[in-house]
Amino acid sequence: MKKSIIILCLLGDPVLPAGSFDRTGGFNVDMSEILNYWSAFSYPITVITNSSSYLSSNDELLYDNIQLHRISMDDTILNNQQTLKDIFPRILQETIDYIEQNKICPVFIHSYYWYSGLLALKLSLKYNVKFLHSVVALSIDKKLSNSPNFCSV
Repeated sequence: MKKSIIILCLLGDPVLPAGSFDRTGGFNVDMSEILNYWSAFSYPITVITNSSSYLSSNDELLYDNIQLHRISMDDTILNNQQTLKDIFPRILQETIDYIEQNKICPVFIHSYYWYSGLLALKLSLKYNVKFLHSVVALSIDKKLSNSPNFCSV
């Protein structure tokens, strides 16, 4: 088993530049900068994010110590929080499968955005490791604009 920090950034692929495609923005840039910072250290890091129609590879070595894996999500799902909630069991299982197939021993989990936070909670309990969740909050904007994809989670 290889020890690794797990960084969960579902709904914010750090490889996609802000504004380059639909659903990219500051979160993508923030994640990219955070990973760039961690690349200067020797800690092994596994990043889990979502797939998109813009990138064909599900696995990518970002830096010598940082491996990225994309969980398959259709682009139409990404804008619908209720659908994201409904497919969560599949996303959780695919994440667990990836961790176990690659013999990763999570030593710490850091999550961003609500979806990754929910995933971090479940993985933390399964692997008995601590996690930190950094809030990326868009919910108040969605509530104020009466967004139809607002989710109770």
